Amino acid sequence: MGRLPDQMLMLHGLLVYGCKLLFASPSCTPWGNNSRGWEKTKLQKERATETPTLQFLAVMCLLQVIIGGSYMIENPKNSDIYKDSPLALLEHESLPSEKTVLDQCAYGASMDGGLIRKSTEMRSDGPMTELNRSCSGEHEHVHLRGTNKRGSRTAQAAVYPDELCQTIVDKTVKRVSTTQSGGENKHQCHKAENKKVDFGRSSNGTSERVESACATSRTVGGLGSHSYTVVAAARA
Repeated sequence: MGRLPDQMLMLHGLLVYGCKLLFASPSCTPWGNNSRGWEKTKLQKERATETPTLQFLAVMCLLQVIIGGSYMIENPKNSDIYKDSPLALLEHESLPSEKTVLDQCAYGASMDGGLIRKSTEMRSDGPMTELNRSCSGEHEHVHLRGTNKRGSRTAQAAVYPDELCQTIVDKTVKRVSTTQSGGENKHQCHKAENKKVDFGRSSNGTSERVESACATSRTVGGLGSHSYTVVAAARA
């Protein structure tokens, strides 16, 4: 996601064809608990390397809110990524933002014959109460350290359990269906139907929301020139 050609391809797909749910799991290495013990210079360098990618991700999430889609970002519980990276923009008071914390063992996450806890924090533009599941405390956990015969345990734990994936999908479908049937939601769901999204002639104030979102990004800061590039693309 950090390469410009890839970013332009994703931006084109989002604006032209639409996306009901934008799900992202950016690297947690420089933002998680372990990084807090790093030497300050190393920490700053590693986080700076991730900044362009996270700037782009923040813009993509912002666009989802503007055009009526949804976004969801996953990182470990208590990750600094939500407060010390460009993703902090999404916590601005003018934008819809929800937080949920879950333990993946409650969804059946396992390895080497045992359950893995992997406490996870997710941020989204809408409520995710169905995802709130905590460890029952009735079992032991496999520690995600070292390797097994398949390689790094940490890398293997990056694969979500099937039940968690299905719950996310079901939640998204339910939310979209509720909105399209006239139910309440924080913002309307946009149905692209393979047509280019028209920001200039929208009757529901989308063009104004583009300007408002840009004003928000300028106020909060941290997105550099990406915000203005997106607005230009949206108007094209």
